[in-house]
Amino acid sequence: MRHGETDYSAFLRFAHYDFVVKYGPRMSGKPLGALWALELSEDKFLLVGLNCTPEFHVKPGVNRKLDILRLEEGRVVKGQWVPGRVMNGDEKMSLRFGDMPSAMLVELQRF
Repeated sequence: MRHGETDYSAFLRFAHYDFVVKYGPRMSGKPLGALWALELSEDKFLLVGLNCTPEFHVKPGVNRKLDILRLEEGRVVKGQWVPGRVMNGDEKMSLRFGDMPSAMLVELQRF
């Protein structure tokens, strides 16, 4: 979660990936940026966020690249993921959470 005016990003570490979370600019009347990330499996993550942009990276020193294999908008109802729109193409290239909290299920692939 963004904590102040000079807090522009955060670094999250997981088993096989690292995330850099870049927060949107502070604007009057808008909520601060935040991202909640849950590692569901080795390559699958549930993200809930607002006013931020997550970037995914393989671990330093690992000679592999990554791509987003699947990206879905959706919601969690009674502990179960309810898929919505499956995103592709340009939507995967500019993953961003807006002014309202939203949830995404992201499946990454290392190659």
